[in-house]
Amino acid sequence: MDSKEIVRRLVIGSDAVDRMRREINSVVGTVLGLVQKAHEVHTWMGEFSLREDLRERFFSPEFPGVEWRLTAYSSLRSFEVTCWLNVGFGVAEVYAENSKTHRNVTISHRDAQRVHESLSLFVDGMRKMFPVLEDYYWQSFLDAAYYAEKNGW
Repeated sequence: MDSKEIVRRLVIGSDAVDRMRREINSVVGTVLGLVQKAHEVHTWMGEFSLREDLRERFFSPEFPGVEWRLTAYSSLRSFEVTCWLNVGFGVAEVYAENSKTHRNVTISHRDAQRVHESLSLFVDGMRKMFPVLEDYYWQSFLDAAYYAEKNGW
């Protein structure tokens, strides 16, 4: 491969990694924000009240070596999402987003594609944990996506 081709691919690859990071942050931030909002609005009677800490893990054979974790901190009244990858010698936290403290772990360029590919695993886990998301909260975003696609955006 000649130098010009390497430069071309580096530019394209860098743009792709940046886009994947933005999309990961957008999807996780939106879903986490909706869960936080639903909790604050409803102060859920039992099902979702944050009287105790909650820890859930989402993993699937479809995404080997990838695990999304949801933690709810009752004392902080916040939710945190992390993504863990098997990095050969063990597992490492490669992404984190907290609904209140704004703790954030930036995704390495090496990990961005695996995390991005597994976003559906995160969304599926969250929709099972919080059916209200699918029933009500994210419908406006799905409608906006349909509108944008229909109008060629």
